[in-house]
Formats: sequence, structure tokens, C-alpha cells
Amino acid sequence: MLRSGCEKPCGSITVVFDADGTVSLIGHDGVSGPGKREGKIPSHRFEQMARLVVELGFSGLRLRYASNVTDTQATFFLAVIDEQQKVVMNYAESGPAGLWALEKVIDDLLLQVDWSQEDRPN
Repeated sequence: MLRSGCEKPCGSITVVFDADGTVSLIGHDGVSGPGKREGKIPSHRFEQMARLVVELGFSGLRLRYASNVTDTQATFFLAVIDEQQKVVMNYAESGPAGLWALEKVIDDLLLQVDWSQEDRPN
């Protein structure tokens, strides 16, 4: 997932979850502790998120959801399902409620990451 910045204080991050539970986070503009961090979540948490992506019907979603609102974040979701890669943009939370829910699940998983001591965010 990549969450873009905006004119107001919106943090911009890129986060990647791997099936083994590895989480890579890059903090860009507007976040405390910018830079790269790596940590772990239990692999069953990744499996739950992956099931959510499939149950959401991610493969059938449009590529872009947007509205006429300005100065707000866009969230890009990339998923690989059956060896097929797909990116969906959700600008201003204009997509289906399931995309909003997926973003909240990802935010919650980020709170559960066991960051290595040297990379623990402030």
C-alpha cells in the first residue's frame, strides 16, 4: 500500500507485507521517523489480510476511484492474486467500503508489527 501526501499535514508511506510476515515500511513526507523500517507480524495475520483481499473481490475492482475533492490523500493498493498483479487507486476514500476497511486493517496491522530494536519507530 502506498498512501500519498497532501497539502495539509498528511503522512506519506509505502508499506509491503510478505507472506512470511515480513513488513517493510518506508516513511516519506509528513511522518515521524521517515526512512525505512522492517519488522514482522505473525504469518496468520498476513493470511487473514490476504483472505480479506480475495473476499473483497479485489481482482474485479476498478483501477481508479476518485472524486472532485482536492487536497486529500490517495491510497494505492497493490495485490498479487493467482500470479496476477493489480493496483487500485482510492482517492478521497471514493471507492467501495471494502477498500476503506482494507486500509483500516492495514493501519491496525502496522500497530502490531514487531519492529527490530534498531528500527523501532519513535
